[in-house]
Amino acid sequence: MLKSGLRVDKCPFGKFDTLENSDDLTALFKVLESIKDKNGLHAVITANFNLANPDFDLINKASFESYYYKNYEQTLEIYKRRDKVLEILKEGLKKCVFFLQYHSREHLNPLIWLDEIRNGNATLRIGFQHVVFALSKATSPEIIKFHLASMLFRNN
Repeated sequence: MLKSGLRVDKCPFGKFDTLENSDDLTALFKVLESIKDKNGLHAVITANFNLANPDFDLINKASFESYYYKNYEQTLEIYKRRDKVLEILKEGLKKCVFFLQYHSREHLNPLIWLDEIRNGNATLRIGFQHVVFALSKATSPEIIKFHLASMLFRNN
């Protein structure tokens, strides 16, 4: 995306944010269990969770006219080193080192996002080609409408 002129390096989310993998969760939980307070209780992390992500293949097949999503488990299946994520998360919940907090279904306003792509937003189109939707104003001046706010109204 950098080669296309999108400054994903200027946005910390674009630069560092990713779907958790098995190795990262295992290492995180090990650290949390190693930190104890004066009562001997280990550290706990509360993590915001989005439960879905765009289904880029189906959206593309629908010519950006309809929105489709993959749930969290289906999303995990797409990426490498994610095969044990659900198992590790469940173990973290059982050991009380991890607390899940609902953040949204997906961190996206599908209507605004698809409208922008259909109306020629080249930045969002390039992101779509790279299976990325979370592009911010820091990435490109072409990002004008905030498509990442799931409950943002388009009109009255």
